[in-house]
Amino acid sequence: MLSVCLFFLFLGGEINLDRSFYYTDSIRPVDFSYQELFLKVESGSEELDVKASFKIRLWDREFPLSLYELSSFSAITSYEIIPWEAYATLYGFIFEPLEIRIGKQRIAWGTADRLNHTDNWNPLDLSNPFNFGERIPTDALYSSYQLKESFYLSLGYEFSFKPAVFPKAEFSWEGKKNLPKNIKYQSEEILPPENKPLKQPFGAKFEGKVKEVDFSLSYFRGYDCLFIADSIDIYPVDTLGNLGMFTRYIFPSFNVIGFDFAGEIFSAGFWGEFAYFIPEEVSLVQVMYNPYDSLTPLVSDSVILKEPYLKFTLGTDYTFKNGVYLNFQWMHGFFTERGNDIKDYAILSIEKKFLEERVKLGINTGGCLSDITEIKENLSYAFMPQIVYYPSDNIEISAGVTVLEGKGEGLFALMKDMDFFYLRTKISF
Repeated sequence: MLSVCLFFLFLGGEINLDRSFYYTDSIRPVDFSYQELFLKVESGSEELDVKASFKIRLWDREFPLSLYELSSFSAITSYEIIPWEAYATLYGFIFEPLEIRIGKQRIAWGTADRLNHTDNWNPLDLSNPFNFGERIPTDALYSSYQLKESFYLSLGYEFSFKPAVFPKAEFSWEGKKNLPKNIKYQSEEILPPENKPLKQPFGAKFEGKVKEVDFSLSYFRGYDCLFIADSIDIYPVDTLGNLGMFTRYIFPSFNVIGFDFAGEIFSAGFWGEFAYFIPEEVSLVQVMYNPYDSLTPLVSDSVILKEPYLKFTLGTDYTFKNGVYLNFQWMHGFFTERGNDIKDYAILSIEKKFLEERVKLGINTGGCLSDITEIKENLSYAFMPQIVYYPSDNIEISAGVTVLEGKGEGLFALMKDMDFFYLRTKISF
């Protein structure tokens, strides 16, 4: 019989205030406000630990259009109260080396710096579209068994699949869609995966340490949290040649075999993360009706996802004697890319603190080459300088600019109309 005495309660959290101002020729020429209050509580003992947290998010809305709307606070500022985490961890469950965690939780896999390809348990949180790597806790059962001093075996099971959350502001990871001008109506349907116990996400991981190098081998079976179109119907809506378009989206399943490692040599950190994706086959069926002959549609069927593909990240970081910090990562495949659409990205960050470490100057840059045979037409880049001020240990005030330019099909080229500058404040307590 488990006897537990919860002996402490901890309250903490942080406040994030983010205001982005887009350029006048941007895809979204108005500023983007993202404000968040995060609160957490924790209570535990040697045998049981309970954690819970929630978030309050606020966004500015467009100006009210009527006197009736002005009678409601939500007409000026929209907000959401989000239960974030709520889980319990049992230590020494049945066997002393066994740890069980159940509830809404974040299961983080991988060793790369935010650019993790083996981290597929939790859906992406794209509420703030430039805060890469954020993920949403989900209901799961996760266990870890200590085999030896430095070796562990973990098993996990999610009770239901959850998709990614997209930003409220106008934004597209795929860039602007160039649709025919005569398409006047658009509609869509998103089909969820099968809601059956044996179809829910499952994973296992073996991890350990050999000569100061951490490593893990993992397997994950689940679903892509980003949807993909599997059918498009274009049909006439009148006798003038105008068309409507109906798109159906699905969440493809995949199996992922992962390997990662991290260590340090000559005071330089290094890491690597590899994920081999084995997806289900997805075909895109396109049906187009002739406006003047609606009885004989043109039908095309093409396989858009079938063959296994590899994603990986290799990185290193080093702090020089003069205090300059350097972080470099080579990433093969961004998290929105699949199959034959995978591109290569080089990401470099340089930071230096001044004035008794109260001020930090940083430059983040990235480059993408989507086709090596025609470099000039397929090279894109991101340039993101910033300055951070720390008035105290728990307050961080930053300002910066994000410039995205280039050509080709890489992420930076698709987002080249999203240039902006920002002001951010983070308060921890």
